[in-house]
Amino acid sequence: MKIRVLLGVSAALFLTSAAFGDATIGSLVPGPNPTSGHTYLGQSFIAPTGETGLTSAKMTLHGSGSTDSNGFWRLFTFSDDGGTGTLGTQLGFGPISVLGSSGATEYSHVFNVPVVAGDKYALLVDWGSPNSAGGYFSNNSYYSGGTMILSTDGSTPVLYISYDMAFEVNFGQIPEPALLGVIAPLALLVRRRRPAL
Repeated sequence: MKIRVLLGVSAALFLTSAAFGDATIGSLVPGPNPTSGHTYLGQSFIAPTGETGLTSAKMTLHGSGSTDSNGFWRLFTFSDDGGTGTLGTQLGFGPISVLGSSGATEYSHVFNVPVVAGDKYALLVDWGSPNSAGGYFSNNSYYSGGTMILSTDGSTPVLYISYDMAFEVNFGQIPEPALLGVIAPLALLVRRRRPAL
């Protein structure tokens, strides 16, 4: 497992961020490929202590044949019993297009959604139906907070506890809505009062 802490202020008012997982981990195995019946793939993870939002995520994917442009990033609350999982509330959503005949390529998506420290979530790439795009995974479990997820019926997440996807999730502090209501006008005021050069 990789832990990285990035200090600074981001453009989205995320004051700090932490990342774990590894989208480029060694010993990657190409697959799972949805042409064999998988409609979505992904990884479960636990939000770390001290962070209030998921800022972005990455996954290493591959394509075969034509470009697959009908996919979607999805982020859910998640629970599992060790063999199968249950998707809860969808928190994030966005399109993804995987280039045809591509090798290991990192794809990313910006979420900027609140999460609860210590709760489990599922990061998925959902194709809706079997196609020719797939993901890379590690042939050993390098992340202890979750596991690789596959689905063949489009609804039931099956857990592969001995494997992890090549993934990365990034977290940060999200200001409370009331605080944003104060910060935004102040930022505009400072910008308007900036002296001319």
